[in-house]
Amino acid sequence: MNINAAYTHHGHMWPGGLHGGGSIFACIVGVLVFAVIILLIIWLYKQIKPPQTVAHNIESLDILKKRFAKGEISKQEFEDMQDIIKKN
Repeated sequence: MNINAAYTHHGHMWPGGLHGGGSIFACIVGVLVFAVIILLIIWLYKQIKPPQTVAHNIESLDILKKRFAKGEISKQEFEDMQDIIKKN
């Protein structure tokens, strides 16, 4: 009996007679590892990236002031929105 014949299936090595069943598990594990790496990179980027809230708040206040000056919003709406922006 040829020992290699027990471990080959169409030229591919499948020890234990898995006939490709192990490759599905390997693919799932590979996708999960890849997803974890991507999520880790995104998390690290967000941690390293400097906060831009101050610049964003200034820009938002400028837009709000222009809308108020054009008469698009009332004084009460302006003050409410201004409070919300300043809290952020």
